[in-house]
Amino acid sequence: MTISPYEQEVHDLGQVATLLYETDPSVSRILFGKSKADAVEKISRLILAGGNDYGKETLYVYTVHGVARGVLVAFDAKARAAMDDSAAFMRVSRWGDKLRLATLGRALEGMLTKEIPSDCLYISNVCVDPVVRGQGIGTALIEYAAGLAYEHGCSRLLLDVSGSNTRAARLYERLGFTRYTTRRSLLLFGAQVHGMEKRLAPSGL
Repeated sequence: MTISPYEQEVHDLGQVATLLYETDPSVSRILFGKSKADAVEKISRLILAGGNDYGKETLYVYTVHGVARGVLVAFDAKARAAMDDSAAFMRVSRWGDKLRLATLGRALEGMLTKEIPSDCLYISNVCVDPVVRGQGIGTALIEYAAGLAYEHGCSRLLLDVSGSNTRAARLYERLGFTRYTTRRSLLLFGAQVHGMEKRLAPSGL
């Protein structure tokens, strides 16, 4: 069992992209269309392209016996500033998808262009394969993110969680996260999204 940065030669791209899709299938369908296979293919291209919210530079994979069982995407303000999500998403989209994304307008931009405070590491995606949930993999990924935060000189972890994802919210609360804001997501048709943070002690979690 290991957690390591994504490497194309080491990790199965399809497995990793599928886990990223499963982070929030409803969002994936909005961004990439109704076909899961097409969505996974587009996410795969985004991973390899880099410079976006799914890019290989900020992607970490939890493997068990060589199989990807969990994924984490986390980045600081500097990495966020170097991303161009809108351009990357347009590059992997077909003409019909481009028109659909364009109609989302402000809602899409608000999701893909998130400003990160300079003292924070933002956890954009966390997903554990349903087959192995309840075995501590989610906790291990969050602990790994805390280690990344220290490496980047950050003192806080930030993440967003859907108001309907009570299982994930309970995990984050057990790990010391507290809710600091609640907003309505235009992209998710007004559904609640909770912003959560964890302040890191000098010695770690």
